[in-house]
Amino acid sequence: SFALWARFAVRNRGKVLIGWAILIAIIGTLGFSVGTGYNDSFSLPGPDAQRAMDLLEDRFPSQAGDSATIVIKTDAGVDDPAVIQQVNALLASAAAIPEVASVESPYDNPAAISADRTIAYATVDYDKLADELQTENMKALLTLGEESSAPGFQVEVGGRIATQAEDEGALGASELIGIG
Repeated sequence: SFALWARFAVRNRGKVLIGWAILIAIIGTLGFSVGTGYNDSFSLPGPDAQRAMDLLEDRFPSQAGDSATIVIKTDAGVDDPAVIQQVNALLASAAAIPEVASVESPYDNPAAISADRTIAYATVDYDKLADELQTENMKALLTLGEESSAPGFQVEVGGRIATQAEDEGALGASELIGIG
């Protein structure tokens, strides 16, 4: 039991310390040999598959990167002329952010508007994957969402781009555990 282990550890301090050091060295060695590196790049095996991926990036850059979603909730409804103007201005500002490939308006996609016509979403496609984008360009969309929100017109930004932008520079739980 615990008392026996404690007694043994006190009597054999040197052996226990050496045992722990050896155990840590073995775990470290296994960790480095098994997990040699993190790779988040995407490439397809074979020349045909890679050519298809290159063609997609060349001809349809809006489909080659990650995206974000802008969700708009409005008290007046999305069909109100003032709201339409606000939404169009918001989407034009989003389209002007560097590395944004395209912005799909909720007015172009009927499925992007709720049945009660008070909530809508727009999709913002970037020309690169989130981990390849400039941090300031990802954060610009979050800032745009915050600055566009007003009483009766709430704007939220979500998706991989938003998550990457929020996590950029912040320590996550796994990093804090590792540091601890």
